[in-house]
Amino acid sequence: MISPPKNIGFFPAHPSQIWMMNALVPAFPDGINIHWVVRRKDCSEPLLRELKIDDAVVIDSGRGVVTNAIEFAGAVMRTIRETRRRNIDLWFSKYGAVNMAARLLGVRNVSFNDDDADIVPIIAKTSYPFADRVLCLTETRMKGYEEQAIRYDSFHELYYLHPNRFSPDQAVLERNQIDCRDPYCIIRLSALTAHHDVGVGGVAEDLLDEILAILSGKLRVYISSEKPLAEKYRPYGLSAGAADIHHLLAFAELLIGDSQTMSAEAAVLGTPAIRISDFTGKLSYLNTLESYGLITSFTPSNTGAILSLVRSLEFGARAKAEHRARREVMLKDKIDPVPWVVQQLLSLL
Repeated sequence: MISPPKNIGFFPAHPSQIWMMNALVPAFPDGINIHWVVRRKDCSEPLLRELKIDDAVVIDSGRGVVTNAIEFAGAVMRTIRETRRRNIDLWFSKYGAVNMAARLLGVRNVSFNDDDADIVPIIAKTSYPFADRVLCLTETRMKGYEEQAIRYDSFHELYYLHPNRFSPDQAVLERNQIDCRDPYCIIRLSALTAHHDVGVGGVAEDLLDEILAILSGKLRVYISSEKPLAEKYRPYGLSAGAADIHHLLAFAELLIGDSQTMSAEAAVLGTPAIRISDFTGKLSYLNTLESYGLITSFTPSNTGAILSLVRSLEFGARAKAEHRARREVMLKDKIDPVPWVVQQLLSLL
């Protein structure tokens, strides 16, 4: 007897989760249908187009306490509607509205996180109690949610950047008018508007000016920013497509920025990363990447040490080889997360 198809709902709340979930799709066996509901946030819609995810339902995301609360309530209702309309058997999301709606309907659901529960308490409180399982990294602090935690030894960025799936392509540099023979640095500036970013500092303009002055003559600099760039920085602006950025990052000599996600992406690609954030020392998975020598982190107030390091950096084939060797050590220690996560999801169908 042929089993009827099973339907899994993917509900990414952030563009990086689109990358994660999209990497899982080819690993599912025949008879599994994937249905997407996506929050409209940052580059999510361009990314969906570039990844050819054409059938996603896109909903608005809020900013601020009141609009986020309204969005959350609306997302609960939308999840209920999509569950019934598409006959969803299992939801995969860390967005609490999805986990709550699934629990109300008696539908199994899986949450996940690499951020520690004490750093993202709203996600922890609204998602984890309603999930059948919470897939988390070996080092993630779960703070009272251990009963739901299923741990694995990897990183979220390895879903889509593990060498089993990702190979840097120099043609992408050419498409973005970047000469691969001309060494370059990417500076990433985050908007820092998420609920857990309140009061968190990153790369300030004064510091950015000094970094640009030091790198002038050493590396070409491109700035990738979630927020509008001031006029004086526009000549550095990087307008690469959402699906191109990882290729550009892989060939870069250096990443400097205040984005936790892009710092981790650079690290797993073997590109040296200088992370400037008030989250320094607070996120377990980034502390682990630092222990491999793949990221160096500073709080924004530690400008002297930041500038001293930038001045002292050496670039070229030897420096790259040393850093890639550290990456190989990390890859030997960590699993490819995709087969493991797919089996976790299939086991609940």
